[in-house]
Amino acid sequence: MPPNHDGVPTMAEMFFPEFPGLRSFMQATFKQYPGLMQGRPEMKAIRERWKKQRLLTSPQENLESLLPPRETVDHMVRHYFDTLETTHRILHIPSFWDEYANFWSEPSRRRPEFIATVLAVLSTVITATFDLPTTYRADRTIQVETAQEWVEAIERWLSMQSRKHADVSHFQVRCLVMQARCVNSIKWKEIWGNSRNLVTFGLSTGLHRDPSWLVKETTIFDQEMRRRLWATMLEIELQCSIYRGMPSSSHGLFTDTSPPLNVNDEDIDNTARKAPPTPWPVQEYTSTSYLYVSAKSLPLRVEINSALNNAAEPLAYEEALSYAEKVVSELEKIPSWTGREDAVIPRMLLDIQLRQFLVLLHEPFARKAGSDSRYTYSRTACFDAAASVIDQHHKILSMGNKTVLLPLWNDTARAGISIIHNAFMSSLSQDYRFFQNHRVAIAELVEKAIVVIEEKALRTGAGFGHMGHISAAYDLLIAKVLPEDKEKVMKHNVERMLRLFRIMMTNQERLPDMPVETAQTSAQQPVLPIGYTTAPGMPNIQIPYGIQMAHPGSEQPPIITFPEIQGWGLDELWGFGPTDL
Repeated sequence: MPPNHDGVPTMAEMFFPEFPGLRSFMQATFKQYPGLMQGRPEMKAIRERWKKQRLLTSPQENLESLLPPRETVDHMVRHYFDTLETTHRILHIPSFWDEYANFWSEPSRRRPEFIATVLAVLSTVITATFDLPTTYRADRTIQVETAQEWVEAIERWLSMQSRKHADVSHFQVRCLVMQARCVNSIKWKEIWGNSRNLVTFGLSTGLHRDPSWLVKETTIFDQEMRRRLWATMLEIELQCSIYRGMPSSSHGLFTDTSPPLNVNDEDIDNTARKAPPTPWPVQEYTSTSYLYVSAKSLPLRVEINSALNNAAEPLAYEEALSYAEKVVSELEKIPSWTGREDAVIPRMLLDIQLRQFLVLLHEPFARKAGSDSRYTYSRTACFDAAASVIDQHHKILSMGNKTVLLPLWNDTARAGISIIHNAFMSSLSQDYRFFQNHRVAIAELVEKAIVVIEEKALRTGAGFGHMGHISAAYDLLIAKVLPEDKEKVMKHNVERMLRLFRIMMTNQERLPDMPVETAQTSAQQPVLPIGYTTAPGMPNIQIPYGIQMAHPGSEQPPIITFPEIQGWGLDELWGFGPTDL
């Protein structure tokens, strides 16, 4: 499969060329269940109308006027500090609350930088703080649309600020905006470039040099905040590089900035402290423990990511095993922080960000295990790592913390695809033992992966493509190893996709100038449910905008022809929106 338009391989392009028969299998599925594709033109039309509507709307330049009511802001700010701020450290919690205490009582004294900070905080959590179902504009929730409006307003404000006189607030706002883009999948194809721009901004302002080298006298507070923000920038950029299949810009980059200290925010105050605080031991959990421990393994993760994405010199098996051994060593160093409930999720996230590399390292060799026994270990190691990633994501979701998962949905999709792929490739070699030994586990893990991605899709509109990829791959696996269950499994997955599409279409926000469809339109030609299929028991789905569907056997040309489908990339084959990378 050729790379996408900018030469960067998507997850589908990396995995699906190794899935023999998947493309033809998906095309056959579309023929059997045409409802999967018949809603695509309608969704595209609605999306285009909203784009035109946005062009007619003047952007809001006053950040203060974009703030929601106080009760909403209070709730969302607390949610941010309970979730995202327990991982990447961007804000100094006591300083924030000190200034926020007078934010509503003395609005005339609000600093523009703090208004931007508050609005950026809201942008990072808005899609995780509402109850489903919600309202959609095409395939995106109204919350994502609002977050994008806020992010773009903040970026316009940032563009008017002087870099020469930038203080810690400007760095914080930029990091928060980048986080908001990742969480909400705002212009996802640009996120990798935006993350590199963030690191470039840090370089241009000297964050890569340790504050102890600064000629200008700097407080202990500012020194530690610089270290935290630089570490956060590098972490965000690395994760975006992993998702995009590109080397990190920090690979080979000179930086002598020390890692952040393992201290609580109360240990560094915003006063003229003369000496740095004594760090807590790593076994003692603090508000900076996640970033502190993460920074220890950052060089290794950057190196592995660059090696994995070096097409000129693919990793040899011995090199992959050596890297995997180092990853396992880092996993063993993660403290248990026993007895600290607030450390449970940060610890799982530390585990996931390392364990994802075990999937990436072993997967190319695991797929060969069915025909070459040398790689049996990699198949087992890859399966175990992928299963752990999915289980931990699902557990975090079940704990009610949706915010930290939203930027990580690619991990779940990759792990799910890897598990299915290993079982499928083994079956091609007539080795059915792997599937039979893990049959129940594979079914449970695929279901958990889809549940996590489904949550992302309903909250942001991103993820339908990966849901389709996983569903189709699992259907193909079942068709190969359990043909008697093929129709039941396929029907279940198709119904799930159609149900999600129905939720979106029945909760559409109407454009202000959108005409109401009249009964006359319906009388001219009956509108069939997009769930029409030859298979019995499929759900009927009426869509609200009156797209005309052809009767079975009629002469009306199909909405999508299969020669057209053959020219699509796999990220288009089952996706409803542009965010399905």
